[in-house]
Amino acid sequence: MKRLVSICILVVLCLPLAAQKGKLTLNLHDVLFSELVDSLEKKVWCKVFYADDWVDSFYVSVDAEYEELGQVMTHALAGSGFTFIVTGNNQVILSEGHTIKTNFREEYEEYLADRMSKLDTASYSLSGLAEEEENDISEEFRLYKIGNPAELDRIRKVTLSGTIQYTGSDVPIMGAIVYIRKLQIGASTDAKGNYTLLLPRGQHTVEFRRVGMKSTIRNLIVYSGGTFNMEMEEKINQLEEVTVSAEQENQVLNMRMGTEKIDIKMLKQIPMGLGEVDVIKSSLLLPGVQSVGEAAAGYNVRGGSTDQNLMLLNDAPILNPSHFFGFFSTFNSDVIGDVTLYKSGIPAAYGGRISSVMDVRLKEGNKEGFRVSGGISPVTAKAMIEGPVTKRASYIISAR
Repeated sequence: MKRLVSICILVVLCLPLAAQKGKLTLNLHDVLFSELVDSLEKKVWCKVFYADDWVDSFYVSVDAEYEELGQVMTHALAGSGFTFIVTGNNQVILSEGHTIKTNFREEYEEYLADRMSKLDTASYSLSGLAEEEENDISEEFRLYKIGNPAELDRIRKVTLSGTIQYTGSDVPIMGAIVYIRKLQIGASTDAKGNYTLLLPRGQHTVEFRRVGMKSTIRNLIVYSGGTFNMEMEEKINQLEEVTVSAEQENQVLNMRMGTEKIDIKMLKQIPMGLGEVDVIKSSLLLPGVQSVGEAAAGYNVRGGSTDQNLMLLNDAPILNPSHFFGFFSTFNSDVIGDVTLYKSGIPAAYGGRISSVMDVRLKEGNKEGFRVSGGISPVTAKAMIEGPVTKRASYIISAR
């Protein structure tokens, strides 16, 4: 009799447990979600996790008869935008607007199967290439694991390091670039071929390149810090015939010896006495040209006297090239175009002077537009007017 009573009591105690793991019957209409949670936690052993602000004014209706916990939650959350999962120990986890994934292993296996299928296709399409090239491309499709997956939740960024060498040797490659295009980060190898790269955990496509080497990529899954060594091959570019030609540098700048060109723009940059640019005084800076003396006009060229020099202004001879004992030049620098001094080998067109010929040419007027310029110094004042007359003619007037 006592044994029978004990068995009955045990059966009665097990009935609630069976109900908790079995079906649910609920009839709720327009109640707050929190009231549904209270009813579920009373009827079945479960725990529902959610944020209170998600369901402050969220009303649900449930008509369930002998249904499982997951089916009840599906009816209650239909059309609400919430998603949920039910764990093995009857824990319900809600998410707002995001799908909760639990089958990571299955998805990863599907990803690997997809990568392997692409690899097979690539191998088939590369049947015409050399075997070494096929192996290189196959390496680019492989997935390399770096680090320990057990340390996945401990750190956010990890350090990836390694050494890059020439294929088939221990010779390091200096200046190779290790680059992750998606993250816009990279590093270069030192003299020993070593590199160090700080990057976040996860899957990355790493590019390896260097001038004169074959560029390649590797797909890495980085769980934690680790080492990834790399070998690179030299890239040989076969070029067609190339002809390099050049002209010999012209060492002879001027066939006429003893000829000097005087740049008027350079003369204006030379400091002169009383602020006046003097062509005669400036010519004294040239080799072979000497001054006659203090307070004297003219110049001597290579030992000749001053009367052995010919001065021309637009082919007109100038007998007295200076004023006031040589202090002021006859030539107005504002209207001078260029000056040529012949110290030897004088052309026959200039006559028979022994020492030198100074040929002064006036510049042409401005054909672009009207222009006025002037200047003042402690002892002189000058002005110049120039402008176009027609498209082919111009005028220039200067006074000092």
